[in-house]
Amino acid sequence: MDESGVIGICGVDTRALVRIIRKYGVMKGYIYVGDISPAKAVKRAGNIPDISEIDLVSQVSHRAIYRWDEGTWRWPEGYRKMEEKRYKVAVIDYGVKGISSDLWLIEG
Repeated sequence: MDESGVIGICGVDTRALVRIIRKYGVMKGYIYVGDISPAKAVKRAGNIPDISEIDLVSQVSHRAIYRWDEGTWRWPEGYRKMEEKRYKVAVIDYGVKGISSDLWLIEG
C-alpha cells in the first residue's frame, strides 16, 4: 500500500465505529501520524469544516453522460460485453451502485 501511495489504518473496530455513527450521526475526526501532541490533534480536528459546509457532491459526481455496456464481472474473463439489448434505460445517478447497472444489463 505504501508503494502505491494508499493510506490505510489498522486496529480499529469498524463494527463499533459504525454503531457509534448510526447512534450519534456524523462526527469530526482526525487521524494523525508521527510526533504530535494530543492537544494539537484536538485543535486540528476542531478546524475541520462541518460536513454540511463541504460540497461533497461535486467531488463524486459524473460531469458528463456515460454509457454502461458491461455485464457482471467473472473470473478470469473480467467484465462481459452485453450484445443483446431489449430495453433502453436512462438513469439519473443519485448514488446508483455499479452492480445495479450490471444486473439491468443481464436482464437485457
